[in-house]
Amino acid sequence: MDHLAYQSRRATPDDVPALQALWQKAELPWNELESYIDEFVVVPGPEGVLIGALGIMVEGIEALLHSEALMVVEDADEVREAMWKRVQNLARAGGAKRVWTQEDALFWQTLGFTKATPAIVTEAKASFLEQTGDWLVFPLFNPEKAQEIIREHMAVWETQRIEAVSEYKNRTRLIKQVLWIVFGVMVAIAVIWFWVFTQRNPRFLPDLIDKMRS
Repeated sequence: MDHLAYQSRRATPDDVPALQALWQKAELPWNELESYIDEFVVVPGPEGVLIGALGIMVEGIEALLHSEALMVVEDADEVREAMWKRVQNLARAGGAKRVWTQEDALFWQTLGFTKATPAIVTEAKASFLEQTGDWLVFPLFNPEKAQEIIREHMAVWETQRIEAVSEYKNRTRLIKQVLWIVFGVMVAIAVIWFWVFTQRNPRFLPDLIDKMRS
């Protein structure tokens, strides 16, 4: 099966029987894991039968990748990849900054999980981290990538600001031009009206001047 066709989704209570079969095949404590159904993502096979399951538990800024169970061998990494995309998004949505695991498939190290030093394990505040265990850790938060995103957003904001300022200046200039045109038209109308008025009332100006002198 083409690995691009594999799609993962959140597990539902209806998946429990199929999940139990997967967990039993993987020699996991299937009777205990049923209580944590909300933590699992699954991958249905071509016939709708579940061929993969993976758990993700978020605790503060730490997340635990656990209880991997696969029904396939040939396309195992493709199934893992489909599940990883979803559990990674779930971990981020839950506020996690790092994902921890003790899954030993080579896929996880190839993906970017690295062996955690005792200092990093001690520094992390999560109840699931046993200090004596061998842990792999994956950073969900990349400072360099975050800075790059910030720079991109700032560049977009600066461009928008410049465009807004330019648009405001153009609008202000247009308003001034319109006001001057309106003012000119009003002055012209006033002059024409005054001229017409004085032509019809030839004594208006002489009488007005006499009144101003008296």
